[in-house]
Amino acid sequence: MKPAIIQWTTEANHELRRLDPALADRVCKAIERFARSGQGDVAKVKTVDDGFRLRVGKCRIVFELQTRDPNDIMTILNVLPRDKAYK
Repeated sequence: MKPAIIQWTTEANHELRRLDPALADRVCKAIERFARSGQGDVAKVKTVDDGFRLRVGKCRIVFELQTRDPNDIMTILNVLPRDKAYK
């Protein structure tokens, strides 16, 4: 997998800032790791076209992954606790 460019929506940025700083750091590292290598607990999401979720503990990162040349684009849509992520 070639490295993906990471883009954040305004909503996802606000949600990240509401998290505990230690969890926010874990989330950012997990996103960067996935963008760089494709590693992580990722699954397809039915509610978003080209949508996936990345699991980090009890937190879910919902994102779109668009394949483009020369780099893929990973757009972070939401950063939510598990109980709010699928509603």
